[in-house]
Amino acid sequence: TPSPAPGPTEPHPGPDDGWRPPEWLGGYRLVEPLGSGGMGVVYRAEHVVLHKPVAIKVLRADVSRNEAVVRRFLQEARSASSIGNQHIVDVVD
Repeated sequence: TPSPAPGPTEPHPGPDDGWRPPEWLGGYRLVEPLGSGGMGVVYRAEHVVLHKPVAIKVLRADVSRNEAVVRRFLQEARSASSIGNQHIVDVVD
């Protein structure tokens, strides 16, 4: 059974410290990394029940410990989710 997904403030190690993502993250199966940036890594993934392709952003450990950055990340997710435009990624989880 997949383990529960860490909460938004639980740290994820960064890509340079030997950490590798689990095969499962909550109800999602991680397929492959799509890209990385200042905040973390984005993975191509699949919702395991709906078989829906999704992208999942995993914050770097140092970033996830910064409360202001986590607040900004959550605010951006709320803002993007509320727009509802075909050219903007829908935030679901």
